[in-house]
Amino acid sequence: MPFDFELIAEKLQKAVKSIKSDDNLYHERVDRIIDFYKKSDPKVIEQKRNQGNHKWLAAKFLDHNATINSPKLIPQDYRVIAVDGSHIDVDRHSPIKCVVLNIGTVIFTYGSNPSAILNSSPLTYIGDSELNIFDGNSTSRSPLQGNLMGVKRAVMELKFLADTLEDYADGTPTLALIDGSLILWSILGEQEYVIDQLLQEQFLEQLHRIKKLSDKKVILASYLSYPDTSDVINSLRICLCNEHCSNMNPCEQGCSLVSGIRDRDIFIKYLPDSSRSSLFQSTSNVIEKYYGEEYGINFYYLNIFNEIARIELPNWIANNPDLLELSHSLIIDQCNKGLGYPVSIMESHEQAVINTTDRENFKMLLDRLLAEQGINYNTSQKDRSKKYRWV
Repeated sequence: MPFDFELIAEKLQKAVKSIKSDDNLYHERVDRIIDFYKKSDPKVIEQKRNQGNHKWLAAKFLDHNATINSPKLIPQDYRVIAVDGSHIDVDRHSPIKCVVLNIGTVIFTYGSNPSAILNSSPLTYIGDSELNIFDGNSTSRSPLQGNLMGVKRAVMELKFLADTLEDYADGTPTLALIDGSLILWSILGEQEYVIDQLLQEQFLEQLHRIKKLSDKKVILASYLSYPDTSDVINSLRICLCNEHCSNMNPCEQGCSLVSGIRDRDIFIKYLPDSSRSSLFQSTSNVIEKYYGEEYGINFYYLNIFNEIARIELPNWIANNPDLLELSHSLIIDQCNKGLGYPVSIMESHEQAVINTTDRENFKMLLDRLLAEQGINYNTSQKDRSKKYRWV
């Protein structure tokens, strides 16, 4: 049944007017934050952040001051390898419990011998042994579906990336790109045995494999478009915050200046096109508890086509000035080729995506195979009601 738009239009109109009236104040606040950011002392910020009197996810400032970095010239020959994934989750109505995971991989070589290799690799998980994470010390299990299947997909994307990099690492500068974050945020809250297996034994193992290729000019990076993060803002908030601000009115609180402002809001005005910000380090709980110093994740912000992207890099890339600068230049080149978004990630997504037709054909294939074996199964009344219109 279609919306009754009259019922929601009035409230939406008030919200739009409110945004317009707050716009000037918003820009004034952003300008003040940028001015504070440029004048801030990273040593003071780090000192206050380490005092621990805050609950915000606050970035560690790695550079001595607020910098603006322009891209360097790209090498004549370079390669980009990107991966992405998509999956069909478990259908609880089917007698065959299975998951289909499709990994898309692209290998673009530029320069004297240009080439393009595009590939998709479907993987099928069937049965209890493949569809569960088991606790070796008890009978507990966690099914690979929903959020946990998303974590497994991230692990497999990184594995395919590591496999491909090992095959192609020949000393040619190679940018290894994934879409999304290198930080497995969604694994927090899972059972410890799940974290041990998926994160510590599998995900970090793939990072280790890629790290061993860094001497062959392999650069691992993740690309987050239009990020909703506030790590840098929260570090500035710590310096602005009054120690007893809970007893003050909002307008009297020093940290109220940054309320509702995200990192992208300041860097879109601070960074010229194609420039990157200073380097920061993530201090998330999952990094500090599980990744450790060896696999710590750093990031910078990049202005590309008047949009801010967050680029995440592991420690061994961020600590190498040549690889850090090369990551910047190659990502800019990829975005130029993709009209604002890395063309390699775009193409890996096209290889990975499981569209509606593919999903329907998979369902038909499974139903046919079941029927050939004389297996009929009942679905729920709710499932049937979604397939047929009664009125």
